[in-house]
Amino acid sequence: MTTTAARPEVESPCFHARDGWTFQRMPDGAVRITCGGQSVTVDDFTWASAVCAVSVQGEANRRWFQALAFHNAPRLPGDGEPR
Repeated sequence: MTTTAARPEVESPCFHARDGWTFQRMPDGAVRITCGGQSVTVDDFTWASAVCAVSVQGEANRRWFQALAFHNAPRLPGDGEPR
């Protein structure tokens, strides 16, 4: 995990949660989380763990692999551009 000052340029669409929090997928699958001019970037393995850990069923080996596979799955024909 790395912490840096937020960059003004946008490589891909962001999810704008609220109160200035944004989540952005990076080209390598990492996720940049930004708020208040600061950002932290977590790799795809950490992101899959976070998603599972806050889910009702929690983090278990099978669910972690499913979350990672979903996060890294290529877009299929007809999916269109990400929002």
